[in-house]
Amino acid sequence: MPYTLAKWIVWLSIAALIGGVIGYLLRSLRRDRAAAGAGASPDPAAARADAQAAADRDELAQLRAEGVHRDAQLDELVAERDRLFGELADCRSRSVSTSTVGFAATAPTAPELSDDAMAAGAALLARPLRRDDLTVVEGIGPKIADLLVGAGIADWWGLSNADVSALRTVLDDGGPTFRIHDPGTWPTQAGLLAHGRWAEFKELTDRLDGGRA
Repeated sequence: MPYTLAKWIVWLSIAALIGGVIGYLLRSLRRDRAAAGAGASPDPAAARADAQAAADRDELAQLRAEGVHRDAQLDELVAERDRLFGELADCRSRSVSTSTVGFAATAPTAPELSDDAMAAGAALLARPLRRDDLTVVEGIGPKIADLLVGAGIADWWGLSNADVSALRTVLDDGGPTFRIHDPGTWPTQAGLLAHGRWAEFKELTDRLDGGRA
C-alpha cells in the first residue's frame, strides 16, 4: 500500500510538472501572438503620410505626362507656324515673279509713235510730253514710276498690259505711303497713250481724281 501511494504521488508530481510546463508554453505563445498583433497594427499618422506620399507621386507623374503632351503640342504648333511662314514666303515670291512677268509680257509689237504724233499729243494735252513717261498717267508720280520701273515696267505699253492686282502688289510692297493709291485705271490710260489716242486719254483723265474714277 505505501508503495502504491508513493507511485501515485510521483505520477501526480510528473503530471503537475508537465501541466505547468504546458501552461507556461501556452501563455508564452499567447503573449507572442499578442505582441505580433500589436506590432502589425498600422499607425494612423504613418498611414496618412504614406497615402499623401502616394498621392503626391501620382500627381507628379500626371504633371509630367501633361508637360510631355504640351511639349508635343508646342512642337506641332511651331512646325505648323514654320510651314505657314514658308508658304507665305513662297506666295510672296510668286507674287513678285508674277508681277514682273505680267509687266514684261507684252504684245509682240508695241505701237510706234512718231515725233509728229507726240507733238500733237503735247498740244492737245497742253503739257510737255515725253514718249513712255509714266508720270503722264493720272495717279502716277515720280516715286511710283520708280517703283514700277523697279518691278519691270518702263513704258506705256508695258503698263497697259499689266494686271491691276500685280500693280496693287507693287504698291503694297512699296509701303504705307503707296498703298493708298488706286491703280485700277492705269492700264487703260497707258493703253490710250501707247496708241496715241490723246483725245480719249484727256476725256478719261478729266473725269479722274488722282487716278480714281
